[in-house]
Amino acid sequence: MDDAHSLATLDAAAGTVVLTDRQTSGRGRNGRRWASEAGQGIWMTVIERPNDPSAVDVLSLRLGLRVARAR
Repeated sequence: MDDAHSLATLDAAAGTVVLTDRQTSGRGRNGRRWASEAGQGIWMTVIERPNDPSAVDVLSLRLGLRVARAR
């Protein structure tokens, strides 16, 4: 996520994906910290630049539906 934020501030294009097999400084809701071991999952962040900011409200749902179709 930190790398994606850095890329976004450098004007990375919408749809840019940052992908990794581990995270060492994950941050969740309410300040919860977490980490993931290498090889235990795929972690990614997608940079989006929506014309309508309210579109972000349903972004995770839309992505989940697309991934389910791709299976």
